[in-house]
Amino acid sequence: MNDRPIQPGDLVYVYRDCCGHYIGIHFVVTKITFDFGACGYCPILLPAMIMMAFPEPSSELNLIPVAWLKRVPPLADLKGESIRVPVRVPEEVV
Repeated sequence: MNDRPIQPGDLVYVYRDCCGHYIGIHFVVTKITFDFGACGYCPILLPAMIMMAFPEPSSELNLIPVAWLKRVPPLADLKGESIRVPVRVPEEVV
């Protein structure tokens, strides 16, 4: 599998975060930049000037640290490998 860095246009999912709120959310990265921020759900401040990903405009997210993301490989790259991608179920469905 290709282990290239996450780039704009990649489909990614959040595999870790500070409080568990974002895990399983997937989106297409529109831009990568260096920025800082804070979690919108807990009092954690993110370290200053880390690499952040901008989700597509339809996402519920603003900026997400790239370190929290994993790239979903294109189907052509899988070649028979299995991949598990956690999916977040909205609370109103549960």
